[in-house]
Amino acid sequence: MLYPQKTFLVDLPNELLYQIQDYVDGVKDLKAATLVCRLFQNIFLPAYLAKCGFHPRGAIVSIKDSQGFVAFQSYYRCTKLPSRMPLMVTFSRDVNADIEALRLASGLACLPGGTFRSISLWFSRYKPISPWPLAKLLAILPQTQCLSLMIASCFVAEQLLHFSVLPCPSATWGLTTLALDGDLSHPHFKTVLSRVSQSLERLELMPLTNLRPPNQSWERLLDNIHFPRLSALHVHEDISLHFLLSFLARHPRIFAFRIAGTSLKVPSDPVERFDLHSLSAISGPPSYALAILRSALNPVSLTRLTLQTHHLPNSSIFHEVLQCLARCLTLETLEISMPSGGMSFLVGDDLVLPEITFLNIKTFRIILDDVCSDVEDREIIVSISILWLTYQTQMSVRLH
Repeated sequence: MLYPQKTFLVDLPNELLYQIQDYVDGVKDLKAATLVCRLFQNIFLPAYLAKCGFHPRGAIVSIKDSQGFVAFQSYYRCTKLPSRMPLMVTFSRDVNADIEALRLASGLACLPGGTFRSISLWFSRYKPISPWPLAKLLAILPQTQCLSLMIASCFVAEQLLHFSVLPCPSATWGLTTLALDGDLSHPHFKTVLSRVSQSLERLELMPLTNLRPPNQSWERLLDNIHFPRLSALHVHEDISLHFLLSFLARHPRIFAFRIAGTSLKVPSDPVERFDLHSLSAISGPPSYALAILRSALNPVSLTRLTLQTHHLPNSSIFHEVLQCLARCLTLETLEISMPSGGMSFLVGDDLVLPEITFLNIKTFRIILDDVCSDVEDREIIVSISILWLTYQTQMSVRLH
């Protein structure tokens, strides 16, 4: 432990004090040194933060363990505090999520707005956070004024859902990107979405479907909220198709849509047709992409169609793909994501193909799983009567 005398501070030049910090290895000793005086704080705080995983001049701030959460409470005192950095916080099963969330909230409250460009919070599904610490953390987040926020695996136990919602600060939160992964019925998520609705441009919502019927969560979360600037939406397949289409129709600025899921269930097409003329990029399982294309009031012109076919048997992949192509007015880029064994077959010429030559497809890209980057270039020919595809390991091919 360091107990410097006043004469020691006056007599020694700062250059020697900076050299002394190299010989103080213990985290507790470094922390004690930062509390001696302002001079020692300026000298020893960067070393203390670096010892705890913080590097003031680095490209990212990361918190992973209890020691890191404690250090974050002193982060704001760093004299060379960088700005517009990403903050990544991991609440592992080894930490007390309740205590560390409160420490994180107190640390964020001391920092000026705009310190971080983005904030990512990763919670452990095996050790969930309690409602009150989560409420305190979510209430302080708008003050950070970051542009991107991601909250992953955030949920509470069923018996703890009923509690008062802390009001978010009235200041405008200029959040442009928001990703929520967890219990979508959590009351604070609704509050957060309401506060950022005017500025939000990209929204990702991934529910924990094993907690309760998902469709009710979707409607409770998104109904009666309008996002005038929303341009990209990423949701899970458990969302009601009719509710999804009505949401897309109410937000004509959405041009990029992605749906996640690998189930084999085929959504039923709604009787009503929707105006989806602004939609230009679709990504998801072929069954859902086809249902969306069928539900459009008029044929859709797409710049990109990405189909996830990992769950399909090899023999039905191109059949599903061609059905989607038949529903497009025009298409510039077609992407098919499949397992590495998905190309080990040929489609016979006896397959009845729709007329898709008018689509004017410029790029066809195949994305294979488990393909090493150092594999030598090779060609795979897929025999289809009107398609002649050449695949190379760069994952890019063109239609001829």
